Amino acid sequence: KKMTHNYELRRLDNDGNTTTVFKLTAEPKCAKEKAKNYANQNPGLYWLERTETVVIYFTEKELDEDD
Repeated sequence: KKMTHNYELRRLDNDGNTTTVFKLTAEPKCAKEKAKNYANQNPGLYWLERTETVVIYFTEKELDEDD
């Protein structure tokens, strides 16, 4: 089985804020290649960050008689 992870490529904007350019699920080598290719085509300061979903909650609002 292949080892895939969730990644986000982020960019530092001129105003000091960060922007998530894209998200992907891939093997580490493939993710690094995609990030490098994007950065080479779009000059700027980028970093590839591995993200991890810790928990997901799904809740529903209880319906009142008025809903």
